[in-house]
Formats: sequence, C-alpha cells, structure tokens
Amino acid sequence: MNVTFKIMRRSGDKAYILSEITDYDKGLPVVLSASTENGVRIPCDVFPFVDEDDVLAMEFALYDTALAVRDDLLASAHAKNSPALRFFVVVLPWLNVKRWVLEFRAITPEGKTQSFCVNGLEMDAFRWRNRLDIRRGAFQSEALEQLSKRFIHDRIQISFKRALDMGDRLLVSAALDMPYHEESDIAFDFLDGEGRPFEPYFNVIEDSVTHASDFGSLERRNVELSISLPKAIGEMCVCATDTAGTIAPGFEVLSEKGARVLLEEFSEQAKTAYNDPAYDEWYRAHQRADLPTLFEQVSVRFKVEPLISIVCVLDHAQHHQIHDVMNAFRTQSYSKWELIFVDLDGDDSFVSSLLEVFQDDRMYLVDVDPALSRPEKINAAFYAAEGSYIGSLFAHDLLAPNALFECVRTINAFPTCELIYCDSDTVNVQGYHSHPILRSAYSPELLRSFNYLGNFVIYGVELLERIGLLDPAFEGALAYDLNLRACEQAQRVCHISRVLCHRRFASEMYEYQLHSPEDQEAGRKALVAHCKRVGMSAEVLSLDIPFCYRIRHVLTETPKVSIVLNTVNNAEVIERCVTSLYQQITYDNFEVVVVEVGKLDAQVKDTLARLRERFSTFKTLHYDGVFNHARLANFAVEQLSSEYFFFITDDTRILTPDALQTMLGYFQDEQVGIVGPQKLYLDATIEHAGLVVGGEHVITPISRYMLSNWNGYLDRCAVSRNVSAVAGECMFISKEVFDQVGGFTEDFSLAYSDVDFCLKARELGFYTVYTPYVKLTHSRSVNRMRNYSQAFLIKRTREAALIQYLWPDYFVKGDGFYNPNLDPNNPYFALRKD
Repeated sequence: MNVTFKIMRRSGDKAYILSEITDYDKGLPVVLSASTENGVRIPCDVFPFVDEDDVLAMEFALYDTALAVRDDLLASAHAKNSPALRFFVVVLPWLNVKRWVLEFRAITPEGKTQSFCVNGLEMDAFRWRNRLDIRRGAFQSEALEQLSKRFIHDRIQISFKRALDMGDRLLVSAALDMPYHEESDIAFDFLDGEGRPFEPYFNVIEDSVTHASDFGSLERRNVELSISLPKAIGEMCVCATDTAGTIAPGFEVLSEKGARVLLEEFSEQAKTAYNDPAYDEWYRAHQRADLPTLFEQVSVRFKVEPLISIVCVLDHAQHHQIHDVMNAFRTQSYSKWELIFVDLDGDDSFVSSLLEVFQDDRMYLVDVDPALSRPEKINAAFYAAEGSYIGSLFAHDLLAPNALFECVRTINAFPTCELIYCDSDTVNVQGYHSHPILRSAYSPELLRSFNYLGNFVIYGVELLERIGLLDPAFEGALAYDLNLRACEQAQRVCHISRVLCHRRFASEMYEYQLHSPEDQEAGRKALVAHCKRVGMSAEVLSLDIPFCYRIRHVLTETPKVSIVLNTVNNAEVIERCVTSLYQQITYDNFEVVVVEVGKLDAQVKDTLARLRERFSTFKTLHYDGVFNHARLANFAVEQLSSEYFFFITDDTRILTPDALQTMLGYFQDEQVGIVGPQKLYLDATIEHAGLVVGGEHVITPISRYMLSNWNGYLDRCAVSRNVSAVAGECMFISKEVFDQVGGFTEDFSLAYSDVDFCLKARELGFYTVYTPYVKLTHSRSVNRMRNYSQAFLIKRTREAALIQYLWPDYFVKGDGFYNPNLDPNNPYFALRKD
C-alpha cells in the first residue's frame, strides 16, 4: 500500500489533506488511525474525493461508503473507515503538536490487516505546503473544506455555537447533527491543545429527532452539549463516538482564537438596544418626527384639547439648557401648553431675562420662598399650574417636538387615562442619540422593583388632587413615591411607545455618580409605604443594583397548593422528581399530584405505589384519554380541591426552598393571576425568564442561554416584573383565575395553551408575573428524546396559526410588556429593525 499527499490546506482549526492511495486490494475498506509524535491517539476523518459529474465514480463512492458502514468495520474511537477510492481527503484537528503519524490499514472481512502504510507529516512541512498550494491556486483547495459539510449521511457533525465568559472558565455550547438510529449511544471524549485527554464538566442540554425533508425519509438527531472549559486548558477538541458503531465518529476543534470569536459573536448577538451603536440611525429613521409630519400635526384638531402644564425644575441648570428647553416648547406641534419654571437655587435672574426675550406668555417663572424645602418649592409650581394635565421635567431634559401632541392623542384615545409616560434616550451636544430606554407597558410589579416610568410623566390634575403632591418625607425618591401613589389610584395608566424625551449625556453621567445610600433608602421607604397602603404584608429589601428593590412577601395564611406533573412510563425520572420536591420545599400545605397518562408499565406502577406509601400528601390521577396538554391540566384542576396549582414537568428540580412561599406572595395583589419562575438549563443558563408574544417565532423565551445572574436590559431580568406569558412547564396559577378564565383552551393540544391562558387572564384584568427569585431546572429531553416528526410540526404550525388568529394585536402591534420597538424574535432586548 502506498499513500501520497497531494494538496494540503488549513481551514479554521482543521487540516485537510488530499491523498492518493495505490498498490492495495481495492475491494477492501481502509481504516485510518492518527496519533501525535508521542503516540497519543487523536481523532481523524476521511471523505471520498470524486468528480460528481462522473457517474461511475459517484456510484463507487456511494456503494463503498454504504458498505463500510453496513459491515460495521469501525475501528476504535477516533478512527474512520475510508471507501475504496483512489482519491480521498484526510481531515485532522489542528493541535499544538510537532508531527502527525497516519496509519492506513486495509482490513479483510475477518478483521485482519491485509496491507498497511504509515506516513509521518511534520507540522512545519504542512504549513509550507499549505502556503504553496494556496499560491498555486489549486482548484481543489476550496472544495476540500466543503466536504465535511456535505457528507452528513453516515457521520456525526459537530459545530460550536456560542461561548460565555464565567471568569476562570468558558461555558461553550456545541451542536451535534447526525443520522438517527434508535440503537445509537453517543459517548464524548475531550482533548486539550496537545491532544491529551481531559475531563471537563459537561451537560447534554437537548436531544431531539427531526424529520429531514431534504434527505428523503431520513431522520436526523440533534444534540446540544454544554461544556465548562477551564481557561487554563486553552484549546479543546470535542470527539463524539457512537458506541453502537452505526454512525461514524466526528470531532471539532476550538482554538483560543475560535473561543474569542464565539465570545464576540454571542456578545454581539446578545447586545441590548441600550448599547446598540446603530441606535442614532434607527431613531432618525423610525422615531424622529420630520417637518411634514409636524406640519400635519399642527393642523390636527382633537375632540379634547386640554391645557398641559409642564413644571421645569431648575437645579444647578446651565444657561444653555434653559434656553434649549424654551426652544423645545416653542417648537411643539401641539400649542395648548404652559411652561412653569421653578428655580431651586434662588438665582433666577437669567430665567427672567430669557422670558423677556422670548415674550411668550405661555412661559413664566414662579416666585417661591427661599426658606422652603426642595419638594415644597416644586409643589408651589404645581399649585400655580392651570392645566388639566400636569407634568414635570428638569432643565437637562428635552422634549421631542411631537411629545405633547402624542400625549393629547393618547388622552383622546383613552379618555380615562390619568397618567402618561413615554420612552426616552440620551443626546449629546452634537445631537447624537444613544442609550434608548424603551419602557414596558404599565407593569405594577416592575414599578415595585424600581421607578421605571422615568422623569417625564404627565398626571391628570384630578388624580393629583386625590393623592396629593410631592411628600418631603421621601426626599431623594420624590418621583418614585409620587408615581407609586399615582398608579395606585389612576383609572388608567398609558405608555406611549415613542421616544419623546431626550436626556443630555453629561447629565445622565452626573446623575449616576450622585447615587447615594440615602437616596436608595428613601426609595425603599417609599415602597414600604406603598405596601402598607395597598394592604400588602411584605419586607422591602434594597438590591445591590442602584435604585432597585425586592418585595419579600410575608404570608398571612397558608392555602393548599397542588404541584401537578404528568408522566409517561418513566419510573426513574418521576421518583427522582417527587423525592426532590419533598426534600427541597419548605412550605407545609402542599401535595404532589402525578397524572398518569395511558397504560403504565409495571415498573412505573410500583414506583408510584412506593411514593404513595412514603409521602402522605402524594397522590395520583389516571387519565385515559388522548394526550392533550390543555386537557390534562383541566382534568387535574377539576379533580382537586386546592386553591393554587403549580404545573411542572416530571424532570423538574426546584432550586429555591421557599419557592411556593415566594410565588404565593405575589397573589397578595388581587390583580395577579399567574406567576412564573426563572427556568434554567442543566448548565445553569436561562431557558426562559418570561415569554415575548408575537413575531415570527410566535413566542420568544426572554434571556435564553444567558447566565442566571444576567441583569438584562435596564436591569429588567434581575427583578420581578409583569410579562405577557410564562411557560406552562412552570406555571403557578390560582383556582379563582382558572375558573374565571375558563381553564386552558383544549384546541391547543400540543403547544401555546399556556400562552393563550395568560392572554385570556390579562384580558380579564389579571397580570402574569415573572420572578427571578424562584429558580428551577429540568433535564428537558435528556431523559427522553424529543421527536419533532412531520406530524408534530404540522400540528404545531396549525396551533401557531390559531394563537395568531385569537390574539392578532400581539403580532401586529407588538408585545407591550416587552416594548413594540424591540425585536420580538430576539430574546436580548434588541432594537426592532424592520
């Protein structure tokens, strides 16, 4: 046997060698084994290299490849059969070694070596040949790199998807794609940069089967692997082998450069709108009102045209800022306004001189007693206002020329609206816009976490008469206290999803530096007062994040909770799940209910009987009907007498001991109907932190694949907040809301019944709460493979169409709790670019 190396090419972290084999029995398959100069076995792969226009050559290639797999001639791990062809491509991992040693063996049907050839290849020689072949422009060079992507019928393909920096480690995600064989059992090996084995901690996150329409009736298996890679290792080679021998092994190398690229790519993918460098261009294209639009707005006449009074607070304001504020109001497309200045510094001579220059009787300065406190001075300006709607801003805030017009448009669209807030951003002296703050629709739970309404808020004067003005007792958190009191009594709170207020860049940085423990404590006290007013028994805690808080509810009663899970013939999984629930949960008044679906095998029956004997509050329900997620949930609620229900899957593990107490606490607010915890993968990254409804994907899991401590956009993932929906795999609901909603819609037998339930509850006035203070994990498809058959995909597509038919506003107007200006298909709060 003789093997000659013809062309050498390095691409990424692999070496490709076009080889010619001669002088052997071409009726025998050839097995290749590769090792380093020290004898360490390394993975390798072989692909036939043929002219696809040559029918005879293609026939031989297809026949010989199938024969090699069918005859089960796979050698040990990391070895690969090559078909009996003259030309083939050897693929090797690019590692920090000096020399490759390649051993080719022709194997007889009895498994004996008929002939062999051992070739050594120095890495330095390969580098020179690589450069030479590229300069020659050999036509095969690019074709060599494409082979591994095209030959997918008999081997495992591995690719790296993303990486997260965890300090001394990288969390690397790898995707495996392979033909599906029921008997396959995939084993993993890991090599460092020098080809030495090491054992990192890893988890299988996903294991599923899909029908590959591109390849006839073949089914494909997809596995997602999460690997905790110590940075000290540097480089890594992942090897996957089917121990049953039905699929050829595969490998992929992650170099230090490749890891950096993964980190950068995922960091770019997870970039929020706040840090998007293209925001200025986006703002000018999608948000800025141009001159023709402003002219049109000037001519509009509303049914209700209220006088809007704006109090401008001057606190160490610079002269040019005051001038800019006046100009911003004089260019408003809505003209019925008054601008009231109140100077907290006591030096108002410049303001007076400017007012004389502008000669606009809609702008005036309020004289206040210098002995008054800051909130008393601002209140004096509020008392001077004559408008039926009153707002305030600081001199470092600029209103867009259409800001007041949009407020009046909202007042006419929603006559009961008594509080209006909008989106905002930052602008520098050159007029460059950045750092957009795209706010949620009115979210009571988010407001209890921090004052997300911003600085520009419009209040109905009747609302202010009911609640009072700024309270000096909360100096340092005056606006937060006022907004809490206002939202408690407002008939309706409206959010305008347009960027109408611009904060100057220097002022934004200055305010951040002024954050003090005293201000943080003032905000906490305002929240304590709010809890007392609304009858909420709770402890208010300050978080490490500036101006953010957590309400830890104190239960005054202990209603019964049923933890409901379904099982289908998986004794080991159900026993592990139920046992962990009883070991972990510290709440007393709960029961665990397993809904048996279909005919159970003897092992499952024995397991359930053993659990009933072991735990007095464990029970089972038997369901004989056709499997339907919504119907199973309805069936369980109808059979049980509990006041609250927590739906989970049988492979769930709750990580928070006081999970039930925490979720029950949110129901002290009578408007809360559903609570969902933070759901994690086995590698402690987020599977979802609430759901976005709308977009091409129908639903998008917020924060997917991020670390569980990721704060998210404007800290929204670090605190409790309202969302449009949570997943039914971890949904906590009250029986009262279940009855009012009418249960889960059974037309959604496979998917989206949870989303539909949340949206029905919202339509009746109930909120869905996401809490990061309860965490759970589940093994997803690790214990039982998910099968995405064509029938499954067709059914899911039909149900996706149904959810869009029932709730079209979310797909046309967007998800208000996310923000219509954010991309509903992106889980990381990215700008919507369409």
